[in-house]
Amino acid sequence: MAVGDLAFKALTTGLGVATLYLAATFSVNVYRGLSWHSEQSNQISALISDPFAAYCEEFDHGLAN
Repeated sequence: MAVGDLAFKALTTGLGVATLYLAATFSVNVYRGLSWHSEQSNQISALISDPFAAYCEEFDHGLAN
């Protein structure tokens, strides 16, 4: 029975660690996705409000690289 208990404890510990890892990476990915979406929305708003200025700004950044 002791071997079975140790195997069960090892399994549940591994599952617990995997759960914590997946929860942490999920949270990070949600944050990155929301940040990306917010940035896209800002770019679209700038394009709608002044299309020529948004185009010139992107063109200038292209020349700087």
